Amino acid sequence: MTRSIFKVLQRCFAVADAGKDALVNRGFAHGLGGDAASAIADFTRCIDLPGAPAERVAQAHLGMAMFKGPGGDPAGLRGHLAPAADLARRVGDAALCSLVITVIEGLGMDPKDFGF
Repeated sequence: MTRSIFKVLQRCFAVADAGKDALVNRGFAHGLGGDAASAIADFTRCIDLPGAPAERVAQAHLGMAMFKGPGGDPAGLRGHLAPAADLARRVGDAALCSLVITVIEGLGMDPKDFGF
């Protein structure tokens, strides 16, 4: 993923709410700043946070997938894209589904492989 795509995605995730949303946004901010280890830690905390809204967990999985992007670990990549796609479909949010599809296509994969 290019830095410009990260910026677009960060804007998508920029929400007014604090808490869990802030954790996802902080993960992208760390990633944009070149601190992949902190970004992954933030996304992992969001994924593991009990009671986190499905939308935010899906976004955290997308963040993790982007750090395992092209040339990365294919199993790890799919291991984050699949739950992101599943959560987006369950939530039924068209914007979130579109975002997941955009990331899947941006990583050179077919959205049909993820149920879209």
